[in-house]
Amino acid sequence: MIAKELISQTIDSLRTSDTGEETIAMMSIYHVKHLPIVNNEQFLGMISEEDILDKNMNEAIGSYRLSMLKPYAHQNDHLFEVMKLMAENKLTVIPVVDNSNKYLGLITQEDLIAFFAISFSFAESGSILVIETDK
Repeated sequence: MIAKELISQTIDSLRTSDTGEETIAMMSIYHVKHLPIVNNEQFLGMISEEDILDKNMNEAIGSYRLSMLKPYAHQNDHLFEVMKLMAENKLTVIPVVDNSNKYLGLITQEDLIAFFAISFSFAESGSILVIETDK
């Protein structure tokens, strides 16, 4: 499965004109610590809770200095690559972009874990049989 197939439709992206207070409220509603910043469908970067808490909450987030690089997944990345990016960057969400950096949406950590749990039958009881043979 590839990244574009697991994009969440429930979480909105931020604009540079959104305030720190609005951003923290969105993070609280969606239970995430990171959100993508997008203007005119172009992915600009990620903002974290830590980027906001020590700033003036009434200022637009476009004026904030962001601590994160621009982590993102391409639409055709395999979900193992998406999981690796999330783990390496300690993200709760990861943006998905196309080849021209157009923002397509994001994948939540929760959705990714749920997908792997279902795919690998973590929810079902059972056993795994390993057969080894000599060549």
